[in-house]
Amino acid sequence: MQEQYKTVDDSGALSSTAKGDKGTFRLFVDTRCKSAGTILAIGANTLMFSDYGELGPIDVQLRKGDEVGERSSVLTPMHALESLQQLASKHFEDSFKGLRFSQELAFTTKLASDIASKMAIGLFNPIYGQIDPMRIGEFDRAMRIAADYGTRLGKGNLKDDALKKLVAGYPSHSFVIDKKEATELFKSIEEPTSELLSLGEVTRTWWNDEHLAPDAQPLILYLTTDDILKEEDNANEAAGTNPNPVDPGAA
Repeated sequence: MQEQYKTVDDSGALSSTAKGDKGTFRLFVDTRCKSAGTILAIGANTLMFSDYGELGPIDVQLRKGDEVGERSSVLTPMHALESLQQLASKHFEDSFKGLRFSQELAFTTKLASDIASKMAIGLFNPIYGQIDPMRIGEFDRAMRIAADYGTRLGKGNLKDDALKKLVAGYPSHSFVIDKKEATELFKSIEEPTSELLSLGEVTRTWWNDEHLAPDAQPLILYLTTDDILKEEDNANEAAGTNPNPVDPGAA
């Protein structure tokens, strides 16, 4: 899309060498446009939202190794490690203070820290022992792949640090990024035309959960039919305004 329409140069400005017959890549968001859809949105020069439009975090999903058809966020193990680190530090701190400043025990600083350290290690060592470093590396690699694609696509319309937030700054995969919040992430957001809004009223009912099911067939609908195209061609020929009618079968 960026190659076929006006794109941005390395400085983030619209390319001055773009051909005049090429338009700007605008993306109309009229319903849920999440994950891979958000990556597509990153590549656009400008976004347009209806009142029903919503983006979502990129938040890469990987298959669970022990479950069929289920996926988990790559952020889950990262957040788990952060939580464990905070819990271990808090446990050590509370144990040390309790031992060092207890009037009944009155341990020395060295003895209190040694005991608190052994208590924290004994409690958290079995938990850390279940962590697979290869799996953590796989998750980290998936996050960096998404971030690198976003860096390449989003040079023009993304604000500073917006990509980092889209990849790892939201608490869940289904989090809603509406038009108001999108203005904090993207530089250019326009109002949709009345024609696009009218089209959205017709097509929005097609994008339901039935069509988003994993085993659903791709939904392909044409905005025009052969009969309509034939009628238009006949009318244009009669008026002498269509010297090269389009073959409806090729539309």
